[in-house]
Amino acid sequence: MMTFTRKIFAMMLMLVVSTTAFAEVKTWSHVWDTSKANGGEGFYHISNNADTVQTTMLKKLEWTYRGNTSVTAYMASTGQYFGSAKSPVTHATLSTSKLLGKILSVKIEAKVKDAAQDVKIGVSVNGVKYGDACAPTTTRAQYAFTPAGDAQEGEICITMDQTSETKGIIYFFSMTIEYDGIGIVKPEPKDPELAYSKQEVTVESGDNAPANYLTNPYKVSPITYSCSDLTLAAVNKSGEVFTTGKKTGTATITATFAGNDDYKAATATYTLNVIPKPVIPAPEVSVKGGTFTEPVKVTITSTDSLCKAIWYSTQLTNVDDMGYDDKTIIVPGKTAEVTIDSTCTLLCVAVGDNNVGLPAKYDFVMNIPLKADFTAEESSMTYYSQGWDSVEEASTWKYYGISEKTWTLSDVAPFSAVPSFTSIDPNSKYSLTIFYDQSKQRERAVSPEIEVKDNSKAEFYLCFSGVWLYSANLKLMVNDLTANTQTTLFDAFKWAQDNSFEGPSWEKFSLDLAKYAGHKCTFEFIYEGSYGDNMAIDNFKLLREDASADAKINIFEGDEVHFKDLSQGHPTSWEWTIEGVTPSVYNEKNPVVKFEKAGKYNVKLVVAKGEERAETTKQEYVVVNVAAPKAHIGVPEGAYYSPYAYAFVPTNVPLQFKDLSTGNPTSWKWTFKGTDVTESTEKDPVVTYTQEGKFGLELVVENASGSARDFLVDAIQAGGTQEVWNISSDELDQIGSVELGWYGNYAGTNWLGMKSFAERYHKPIVDAQIEGVTIYFDNTKATDQNAEMTVTICLPDEKGMPGEVIATAKKKMSELVSDPNEVKPTVFQFAAPVTVNSDFFAVVTGFPNADSDKVNILCVSRGANGRNSAYHLLEDEDENYQPLGTYTWFESVDQPLSMCIAPQMSYVVKEPTAITDVTNTEVVKTGIYDIMGRKLSAPQKGFNIINGKKVIIK
Repeated sequence: MMTFTRKIFAMMLMLVVSTTAFAEVKTWSHVWDTSKANGGEGFYHISNNADTVQTTMLKKLEWTYRGNTSVTAYMASTGQYFGSAKSPVTHATLSTSKLLGKILSVKIEAKVKDAAQDVKIGVSVNGVKYGDACAPTTTRAQYAFTPAGDAQEGEICITMDQTSETKGIIYFFSMTIEYDGIGIVKPEPKDPELAYSKQEVTVESGDNAPANYLTNPYKVSPITYSCSDLTLAAVNKSGEVFTTGKKTGTATITATFAGNDDYKAATATYTLNVIPKPVIPAPEVSVKGGTFTEPVKVTITSTDSLCKAIWYSTQLTNVDDMGYDDKTIIVPGKTAEVTIDSTCTLLCVAVGDNNVGLPAKYDFVMNIPLKADFTAEESSMTYYSQGWDSVEEASTWKYYGISEKTWTLSDVAPFSAVPSFTSIDPNSKYSLTIFYDQSKQRERAVSPEIEVKDNSKAEFYLCFSGVWLYSANLKLMVNDLTANTQTTLFDAFKWAQDNSFEGPSWEKFSLDLAKYAGHKCTFEFIYEGSYGDNMAIDNFKLLREDASADAKINIFEGDEVHFKDLSQGHPTSWEWTIEGVTPSVYNEKNPVVKFEKAGKYNVKLVVAKGEERAETTKQEYVVVNVAAPKAHIGVPEGAYYSPYAYAFVPTNVPLQFKDLSTGNPTSWKWTFKGTDVTESTEKDPVVTYTQEGKFGLELVVENASGSARDFLVDAIQAGGTQEVWNISSDELDQIGSVELGWYGNYAGTNWLGMKSFAERYHKPIVDAQIEGVTIYFDNTKATDQNAEMTVTICLPDEKGMPGEVIATAKKKMSELVSDPNEVKPTVFQFAAPVTVNSDFFAVVTGFPNADSDKVNILCVSRGANGRNSAYHLLEDEDENYQPLGTYTWFESVDQPLSMCIAPQMSYVVKEPTAITDVTNTEVVKTGIYDIMGRKLSAPQKGFNIINGKKVIIK
């Protein structure tokens, strides 16, 4: 049996052995050589705000950053950086108290961005200074810090101080700590410090609770929310509270965090008081029911201050059934008018904010005989118009302003990516335009006095962007001179918010003027604010539907007419007989009919209800006019668009040209060069190019009203090598950047998680080879000039998204080309040509996204329902919008566009082809031409040939 003394000795021996084990020198180190996107660790907070304390794990050791700026980020090539050019570090610390043991040394690998920066980096442990502070230079180097005396235990604190006038980014590439001791210990869970900003919130029944922000300084998640009385209110996953509107009372709203390894479980609560809404009285009704033999006009009015809208229905009898459906009519304001023409119960109520008032209900019995009548939307009559197409026309309005940048007439749209108004109205010459100013603007354009007629509406077109409307907004006011009131008809900011509009684009607006019928009014556009955005207005007019007996419809061949039944007595069947169309008989209530042939046509309507019948005929109601055609040559199916040719096609392959002329031509005459057929009178002729080169062609079309000609000079390239893309020659003046507001650019640097972008191309007509890809950049500003951009050619996968990579090329950021005045190419050349015989993608990866980076590709944006060829690789997020580290390809369906990415293509020629005489295709022309060979008086926006050199003007 071991004696007591021997036991003590043995325990002491174990202690000595244990102490000796702890005395072993250990090393902890972290290297910033992996980006955030690839799973790296570091501090990452790209915007500057009050959140200047950040905590993160580096190689299982918890570190805390505190500084005057919250801007931090890390990349594989530049390491961890602190601050930015706009928000540099003046004083910051990195600290940890989670490494137990004596700290023998601390080594930091660092540098600064600018040689003029005066930066000092120091280290202390347990408050004891470790050596002298170092002054990093622009060259990456390692600095060691050791104690002058005994090694210390406790908090390790790294300080960064920047005192120079020139300040910039501080870079850390690695940290290494030598110590003896236990090592990293798991920290005790901390209090997440959850708290609501208010302890009590009061809300009226039926309303949403006002914002009561949950303070969550450490951003712990997930947070779950609950309400103690679900019959009173509910809480969604974001903490928003919605009262049920069914009762009043008090409930407790609770936010709960279940806890994790780093933070304790915690809750935060506040008291929700739901009080009743004040009662809105029933509205006044001008006709309180009865029996009638003619339609009766009823006015519904509320004088209560809480009323925001009148709701009425002739199909419902219970106010609880009313709502946002096709049986309830909602009229904003305090007055509504309704014409009763059938037996019904009129149910109406005044409605406030989530407050439905007391109802009014009256019965109407209508004994109205059957009577046939109709009109058409196209019979609307414009009785006032302003197009700003001349100084004389514009001077009928008055203009007022306080800025040098005030109203002007312009023949181009105020945005480079938007066409002029001639794209909507070919006869337009100018638009009323205003350009933003950094100083205050309050610019007004006021119409002359106009008497508003019954059933009128105001229409106008506005070219604008929704991004900067909060800085300077446009409103259309109606000044009612009869009632001496001014009312906002249109608010661009509110409309953009309601419709999630960003633009820029031309948008058409139609505004009801029923309440101003018979009043004398002026209409006033007001542009007010500072540092807003450019705008243009066009085609302002007042119009009314003309349903008179002698009204006529004047249209052109190919136009549609939208007929509208106006019959009284509620017929149950309709029979329209419409001359000039096939078929000529329609049984819909409101048929839509296209007229293809010129002439004057009668329209007859027969209506019936049981045995009762009625009919009416309007003689020569529809007048269809012949318009002279407009000739337009369509690209052959399967051909590619090109920056430097109208179309790129192969030789020795039959191609069908398309007639895209408008105006119903009746004859065609095509003239070709370089083809097996030199002339054709077919509408869509088939030809084969038998020689390589650039060739012209001509199309002349005719009808009874005249003829038109379209021609292309040296614009069709057959064979050879050419850049191809998805942008037509008609779109060249729309090339520009696609901005994403504060989030960067599409096809470029962005902070929306879009990692890569792809342009899809259709299958070539015959096998083709791709030698490289040309990209046209708008901006190429990158912090890390050695970072690489990668371009690949990919085949579609089973989902139709970029899949197998068949060619790759790379360039450093320093090799990318852009120019503020011209569009210049950047060529990514493959090591060897690659053959494609199916649809394919050109994929671009490696866009930088540091604060000061801006690298983006030029694009053509086409607006809703436009043609799209762009795709993006988007980072996946969980239900709390947190990144998952995975990515998915999406087509850009919400913003259809094409990128200025042009593969260098040549068709695989299976048989020898002749080469055209150089004098016919390769002569260098002196002067300025467009890509279709038309001579220009001066360079235009887009692609130009200047003395034989290809030049692209922004």
